[in-house]
Amino acid sequence: GFKKLYVIAHSMGGLVTRRAILNLDEDEKSRDMVGLYMTFASPLGGHFAVKWGLKFSPEPVPSWIDLEPGSEFIASISKPLPRRFPYYLMLGFHRGDSVFMPSSSDSTVPVLAQLPMWAQRDAVRMWGFDADHMQILAQEEPVAIFLDILDTTYEAAAEAQETATP
Repeated sequence: GFKKLYVIAHSMGGLVTRRAILNLDEDEKSRDMVGLYMTFASPLGGHFAVKWGLKFSPEPVPSWIDLEPGSEFIASISKPLPRRFPYYLMLGFHRGDSVFMPSSSDSTVPVLAQLPMWAQRDAVRMWGFDADHMQILAQEEPVAIFLDILDTTYEAAAEAQETATP
């Protein structure tokens, strides 16, 4: 029964929702449902660390297979998003050293995985924050930007509906 969806996703949710949005776009009945899409710290390009899980696990978790850079799933979500709605990308980078992560990461997801070129091309705007993987959801500046985008998008949709209604 939804007429319009504002899709906001964090981490792996960015991959799941991107696939869902691309699926919605393939169906004429649901093609115009998305009014806004925004991802926070999502490993859109996959994650290099899954290779260790795939190598050493007796039974690999299916999501690890999908999350491997260059996997069939990652290739499937790299299709361009429709231009009918804005897509905003927020990424985290955390200054500091980690033995387990490259220096350019949010302590969980490498910056490179958050910024594949195809996602950069789709984004209306991108922001980077000195925040770890969870802090990006709580720091004042990313939250303020998110709320501003949500307000602006909602107000524009309400105004468009008012002018369209006789």
